[in-house]
Amino acid sequence: MVAVTAQAVASSSRVTARDLTIIAPQTVYLAAPPYDYPGGIVTYGGTATLLQVRDGATAVNPEVSKKPENPGRGFRWVGVKLTLTNTGSQAATFQVPVMTGSDGQSYYGSDATMPGCTQLATYPPRSWAPGQSVTACDTYLLPDKVAPKLITVSIGFTNPAASGFWQVTGRPQSKLKFPVAYAALGDSYSSGEGAGDYDARHESCHRSAYAWPRLMAAALPRLIRHMQYGALIACSGATSEALDGQVEGQASQLAELKDVKPAATLITITMGGNDIGFPAILRNCVLTLGQCVADGRLKQAENDIQHEKHTLAADYHDVHAADKQAQILVVGYPRLFPVSENQVLLRCQGWLTDDVRASLNQLDADLNEVIHSAAAQDGLRFVDVTVALNRHEGCTASSWLYPIVRPFQQQSGHPTKPGQKSIAAILAAYLRGA
Repeated sequence: MVAVTAQAVASSSRVTARDLTIIAPQTVYLAAPPYDYPGGIVTYGGTATLLQVRDGATAVNPEVSKKPENPGRGFRWVGVKLTLTNTGSQAATFQVPVMTGSDGQSYYGSDATMPGCTQLATYPPRSWAPGQSVTACDTYLLPDKVAPKLITVSIGFTNPAASGFWQVTGRPQSKLKFPVAYAALGDSYSSGEGAGDYDARHESCHRSAYAWPRLMAAALPRLIRHMQYGALIACSGATSEALDGQVEGQASQLAELKDVKPAATLITITMGGNDIGFPAILRNCVLTLGQCVADGRLKQAENDIQHEKHTLAADYHDVHAADKQAQILVVGYPRLFPVSENQVLLRCQGWLTDDVRASLNQLDADLNEVIHSAAAQDGLRFVDVTVALNRHEGCTASSWLYPIVRPFQQQSGHPTKPGQKSIAAILAAYLRGA
């Protein structure tokens, strides 16, 4: 969360100007699928960082006058300031952000902007070269009774191809209370699959001594007072059903949570990857030498993601109901494959084609977006670990991912010890600043 101190200054509308709270993550990562054009196939990506949302902003038209523009009776300006960076190849086009209000309506940027800001809204949308960044502003005309709720940003080559969003609120989110007793729920991306040295009990769950929840707890002795041996409840292969049902012969995770003493006051959870069948998709991509795009498996997974938000929102509700005193952190998934084809090792090129690589990364990004959205719906904090394996993704020369080869293994496609340490570092940094 980025907490910005509200300042009461006069604006040109009847709404008192203030900076809204941006619910973390402040930076979103946009990975677009390949774009096929006459000169070849272009892959690209970008980042967008939301810096400020000013409710009741002063707005000017820099091309006409630097004097404040009157929003009109019953309306006020909402200003947005953000930084956009093209991290991919060729020229990426960022679409003008869209704001969703509390009335559920979409609002689009105007020609006015906040004083001292570069104008973001241009037509046609401007393009940036790889590595180029721009910090700019836009303004939105909202009715006085409509509150800003969501801001969506898109990236595309000629059309929007990948999107991310931020949730904003006028109510500052309460700070986490420390020290805490900690428990970790979820799937293999919390159990430590891929890191080895698994607990003898519940062997099929692959709960590793090097799982990032345990590493994080060890790195924060002043913030996390208790993490008992049994508080790593996450289990490899777990789906949403594992929270209150039985998977792999284990008791439900919420039942195990009740047995944790002292009772957990901080809970993390990773969930969703197994719900959409990601391990099976990855295995199919390897075994069919990259035919997982053509055979429709990836498209089916994208369709499944659209239905996952409701499932995850119900999951988070159940976790909160099981432990009403706990603070809950929802954790996303890391990007598993490199953004550049030049980083892909020769042994992987038989199946990890540009199309497959970009599509798998897009699937990961879309799932993270749905996880973030479901967490926001329940008022929970989301921690983005997309870049945890940056430059060390699968099939790179210095990979932090358990090898993805034939025959496919349970550990394949999961972070090894260095990858677990990287995820733990992101979470530890988040908690230190929370």
